[in-house]
Amino acid sequence: MSNVKNYENYLKIFFITCLLLNAMTIITHIISLVVIFSIFRELTGLLMLITFTLNFLLIIINFQIINRKEKKGKRIKNILWIYLVFIIIAILFIFLYHISLGLINKPVPTCILILYFIGIYGIFIFGILISELNLLNL
Repeated sequence: MSNVKNYENYLKIFFITCLLLNAMTIITHIISLVVIFSIFRELTGLLMLITFTLNFLLIIINFQIINRKEKKGKRIKNILWIYLVFIIIAILFIFLYHISLGLINKPVPTCILILYFIGIYGIFIFGILISELNLLNL
């Protein structure tokens, strides 16, 4: 991250925003599991979409500004690749959950429910981790 001195304040604000939005998304999703109000669930879904988009922007920005020759840069780059692979797996978990909701007339099996929550929360926990690493390395 050596070539970002001119934009350091903007990047810091962006990383803090990503960190807070990822944390807010996790909290609001947990609350939306308990709350019956439909509008709260819709707003949680919108917040998830915004946060997911910012996480992709976070990945793109990181691939542009990371100095891969440094040890910290290599570590962040490897975590970003793991995150991209995890997103694909998490989307498959979420897809499996929704398919099982449509095909099974009984409650969803516990293992599929656990995979769903690992997928949903894992995406945003990775976003928190990457934002925190970026803030520490700025």
